[in-house]
Amino acid sequence: MRQRKVASFLTRKLSEMILAGEIEGITGIVTITRVDVSGDLRHANVWFSSLKQDPENVLSVFRRNLFDIQGQLFEDSTMRIMPKVNFRIDHSTIYSDHINRLLSKLNDE
Repeated sequence: MRQRKVASFLTRKLSEMILAGEIEGITGIVTITRVDVSGDLRHANVWFSSLKQDPENVLSVFRRNLFDIQGQLFEDSTMRIMPKVNFRIDHSTIYSDHINRLLSKLNDE
């Protein structure tokens, strides 16, 4: 239960930070797709997808700004311990786009 609350908090806060333009270097549309928090609440894997900006570029922006992101998350929370955030590219949207293109191609033939 606590893990879900922390994951929800991280999803909401990171999405707000992205939308408000607080993370310098993000020029495309970035969506937080999933957050998994460890049982001890010390680590969180954050998956994201990106449109109109290379996901690898977005990942480097997140990593470059990680200290500021962590600080802002801690500031906005009431938790004693903020999970260490690890950003990951969500390849499922890329894969689904690929499958959709293949299906469209087959449909056209």
